[in-house]
Amino acid sequence: SLLLRTNSLLEAFGNASTGRNDNSSRFGKLIEVHYIRTEGSHATSQSNSSRRAHPSTASSLNARLTGARIVDFLLEKTRAAGAASGEKNFHVLYYVMHAPPDELSAEAAAALPLGQPERIAYLMGQNDSMAATGEREQRGFAEVTSCLEDMGVPQASRQELWNILTAMLLLGNLSFIES
Repeated sequence: SLLLRTNSLLEAFGNASTGRNDNSSRFGKLIEVHYIRTEGSHATSQSNSSRRAHPSTASSLNARLTGARIVDFLLEKTRAAGAASGEKNFHVLYYVMHAPPDELSAEAAAALPLGQPERIAYLMGQNDSMAATGEREQRGFAEVTSCLEDMGVPQASRQELWNILTAMLLLGNLSFIES
Protein backbone atom coordinates (compact mmCIF):
# COMPACT_ATOMS: atom_id res chain seq x y z
CA SER A 1 0.00 0.00 0.00
CA LEU A 2 1.04 3.60 -0.51
CA LEU A 3 1.05 4.17 3.25
CA LEU A 4 3.75 1.52 3.71
CA ARG A 5 5.74 2.86 0.74
CA THR A 6 6.09 6.25 2.43
CA ASN A 7 8.28 4.61 5.05
CA SER A 8 11.15 4.36 2.52
CA LEU A 9 10.82 8.06 1.84
CA LEU A 10 10.76 9.02 5.52
CA GLU A 11 13.74 6.79 6.24
CA ALA A 12 15.78 8.33 3.39
CA PHE A 13 15.27 11.78 4.89
CA GLY A 14 15.53 10.70 8.53
CA ASN A 15 18.02 7.82 8.78
CA ALA A 16 21.81 8.00 8.85
CA SER A 17 24.75 5.68 9.38
CA THR A 18 26.34 5.83 12.81
CA GLY A 19 29.27 4.03 14.38
CA ARG A 20 26.90 1.38 15.74
CA ASN A 21 24.16 1.13 13.14
CA ASP A 22 24.25 1.55 9.36
CA ASN A 23 20.58 2.59 9.22
CA SER A 24 19.99 4.47 12.45
CA SER A 25 16.72 6.35 12.77
CA ARG A 26 17.39 10.02 13.52
CA PHE A 27 13.71 11.01 13.47
CA GLY A 28 10.35 10.38 15.07
CA LYS A 29 6.97 10.43 13.37
CA LEU A 30 3.33 10.40 14.29
CA ILE A 31 1.01 9.24 11.53
CA GLU A 32 -2.72 9.82 11.77
CA VAL A 33 -4.58 7.01 10.00
CA HIS A 34 -8.05 7.56 8.53
CA TYR A 35 -10.42 4.72 7.77
CA ILE A 36 -14.02 3.90 7.00
CA ARG A 37 -15.67 1.39 9.25
CA THR A 38 -17.89 -1.06 7.43
CA GLU A 39 -20.43 -3.45 8.85
CA GLY A 40 -21.75 -5.81 6.23
CA SER A 41 -22.62 -3.66 3.22
CA HIS A 42 -23.27 -0.43 5.17
CA ALA A 43 -20.22 1.85 5.37
CA THR A 44 -20.00 4.54 8.02
CA SER A 45 -17.33 7.18 8.38
CA GLN A 46 -15.27 6.66 11.49
CA SER A 47 -12.98 9.41 12.77
CA ASN A 48 -12.11 7.96 16.16
CA SER A 49 -10.63 4.48 16.39
CA SER A 50 -11.51 4.20 20.10
CA ARG A 51 -15.20 3.49 19.42
CA ARG A 52 -16.01 -0.15 19.99
CA ALA A 53 -18.47 -2.42 18.26
CA HIS A 54 -21.10 -4.27 20.23
CA PRO A 55 -19.76 -7.78 20.99
CA SER A 56 -22.48 -9.43 18.92
CA THR A 57 -21.44 -7.49 15.78
CA ALA A 58 -17.67 -7.53 16.35
CA SER A 59 -17.16 -10.54 14.08
CA SER A 60 -18.77 -8.73 11.14
CA LEU A 61 -16.86 -5.48 11.75
CA ASN A 62 -14.45 -4.44 9.02
CA ALA A 63 -12.44 -1.30 8.27
CA ARG A 64 -10.99 0.10 5.08
CA LEU A 65 -8.07 2.54 5.01
CA THR A 66 -9.04 5.82 3.34
CA GLY A 67 -5.99 7.97 4.02
CA ALA A 68 -3.27 9.08 6.36
CA ARG A 69 -1.24 12.16 7.17
CA ILE A 70 1.97 12.82 9.01
CA VAL A 71 1.08 14.90 12.05
CA ASP A 72 4.63 15.34 13.40
CA PHE A 73 8.04 14.59 11.94
CA LEU A 74 10.81 15.28 14.45
CA LEU A 75 14.27 15.40 12.94
CA GLU A 76 17.79 15.60 14.35
CA LYS A 77 18.40 18.89 12.52
CA THR A 78 21.99 19.41 13.69
CA ARG A 79 23.04 16.40 11.60
CA ALA A 80 22.06 18.25 8.40
CA ALA A 81 24.95 20.68 8.93
CA GLY A 82 27.44 17.86 9.36
CA ALA A 83 27.72 14.47 10.97
CA ALA A 84 29.97 13.67 13.89
CA SER A 85 33.32 12.06 13.22
CA GLY A 86 32.85 8.43 12.22
CA GLU A 87 29.22 8.97 11.21
CA LYS A 88 27.38 9.87 8.04
CA ASN A 89 24.70 12.42 7.25
CA PHE A 90 21.13 11.62 6.17
CA HIS A 91 20.90 8.93 3.48
CA VAL A 92 19.06 11.15 0.98
CA LEU A 93 22.04 13.51 0.74
CA TYR A 94 24.24 10.65 -0.49
CA TYR A 95 21.46 9.49 -2.80
CA VAL A 96 21.46 12.91 -4.52
CA MET A 97 25.24 12.70 -4.93
CA HIS A 98 24.79 9.42 -6.86
CA ALA A 99 21.64 10.41 -8.79
CA PRO A 100 21.40 9.82 -12.51
CA PRO A 101 22.04 13.26 -14.08
CA ASP A 102 18.79 13.08 -16.10
CA GLU A 103 16.76 12.99 -12.84
CA LEU A 104 18.34 16.26 -11.68
CA SER A 105 17.88 19.68 -13.21
CA ALA A 106 20.70 20.67 -15.57
CA GLU A 107 21.89 23.24 -12.99
CA ALA A 108 22.04 20.72 -10.14
CA ALA A 109 23.79 18.09 -12.27
CA ALA A 110 26.39 20.67 -13.34
CA ALA A 111 26.92 22.09 -9.83
CA LEU A 112 27.29 18.86 -7.85
CA PRO A 113 30.43 16.75 -7.95
CA LEU A 114 28.26 13.68 -8.69
CA GLY A 115 29.65 10.44 -7.32
CA GLN A 116 32.14 12.32 -5.12
CA PRO A 117 30.49 12.97 -1.74
CA GLU A 118 33.93 13.51 -0.20
CA ARG A 119 33.98 16.91 -1.96
CA ILE A 120 30.95 18.09 0.04
CA ALA A 121 31.70 19.44 3.53
CA TYR A 122 28.37 18.29 5.03
CA LEU A 123 29.16 14.72 4.00
CA MET A 124 32.72 14.53 5.33
CA GLY A 125 32.06 13.10 8.81
CA GLN A 126 32.30 9.52 7.57
CA ASN A 127 35.15 7.15 8.27
CA ASP A 128 36.71 4.84 5.66
CA SER A 129 34.64 1.82 6.72
CA MET A 130 31.45 3.71 5.88
CA ALA A 131 32.58 5.22 2.57
CA ALA A 132 29.83 5.39 -0.01
CA THR A 133 30.37 2.98 -2.89
CA GLY A 134 27.58 4.49 -4.93
CA GLU A 135 25.73 1.26 -5.65
CA ARG A 136 23.55 1.38 -2.54
CA GLU A 137 23.03 5.11 -2.97
CA GLN A 138 21.88 4.66 -6.58
CA ARG A 139 19.36 2.04 -5.44
CA GLY A 140 18.23 4.37 -2.65
CA PHE A 141 17.73 7.25 -5.07
CA ALA A 142 15.70 4.99 -7.36
CA GLU A 143 13.53 3.88 -4.39
CA VAL A 144 12.89 7.47 -3.26
CA THR A 145 12.07 8.49 -6.84
CA SER A 146 9.70 5.55 -7.17
CA CYS A 147 7.94 6.47 -3.89
CA LEU A 148 7.54 10.07 -5.01
CA GLU A 149 6.16 8.91 -8.38
CA ASP A 150 3.70 6.56 -6.63
CA MET A 151 2.50 9.52 -4.54
CA GLY A 152 1.85 11.49 -7.72
CA VAL A 153 4.79 13.89 -7.44
CA PRO A 154 5.67 14.96 -11.02
CA GLN A 155 9.27 15.06 -12.28
CA ALA A 156 9.37 18.88 -12.20
CA SER A 157 8.52 18.85 -8.47
CA ARG A 158 11.05 16.08 -7.80
CA GLN A 159 13.70 18.19 -9.54
CA GLU A 160 12.75 21.12 -7.28
CA LEU A 161 13.32 18.86 -4.28
CA TRP A 162 16.72 17.76 -5.62
CA ASN A 163 17.56 21.46 -6.31
CA ILE A 164 16.84 22.34 -2.67
CA LEU A 165 19.02 19.48 -1.42
CA THR A 166 21.73 20.46 -3.92
CA ALA A 167 21.66 24.06 -2.67
CA MET A 168 21.92 22.87 0.92
CA LEU A 169 24.90 20.64 0.10
CA LEU A 170 26.69 23.42 -1.80
CA LEU A 171 26.03 26.02 0.91
CA GLY A 172 28.02 23.82 3.27
CA ASN A 173 31.09 24.35 1.09
CA LEU A 174 31.03 28.15 1.51
CA SER A 175 33.76 29.75 3.57
CA PHE A 176 33.53 33.17 5.11
CA ILE A 177 36.47 35.47 5.72
CA GLU A 178 36.32 38.17 8.34
CA SER A 179 37.15 41.62 7.06
